[in-house]
Amino acid sequence: MVFFFLLTSAVLFITTYGIYSIIIKGDLENRPNLYLNPLLAIIPYFIGFVFPLIPLKIVFDYNLILLFIINLIIVFIFSRIFANILLSIFVNPNRGEGEIMALSFIGGVAILILCVVFE
Repeated sequence: MVFFFLLTSAVLFITTYGIYSIIIKGDLENRPNLYLNPLLAIIPYFIGFVFPLIPLKIVFDYNLILLFIINLIIVFIFSRIFANILLSIFVNPNRGEGEIMALSFIGGVAILILCVVFE
């Protein structure tokens, strides 16, 4: 059961990066102010490429460099797919992409903390 929740946490972190990449490719006027500051714009990259390594390391116990390479491949192939699935489920006129991105990050962190505590 913990295996499933840790993989869900990794998928939510990757989805956070996928939603960020969808927002970046979109309209310039509708971007939040977060994306105007280059230092703050690094945060979704860090979340998508580094944070999934924590649950993946707990689940698979491989070398960290190997997990990073596998995570790179997964992020580049599946991040937009995961993001489009999540956005198609949760986006409505009252909730935008930025809020869904924050919710996916918070959900990933919450699931990761619960799995580490109860493991």
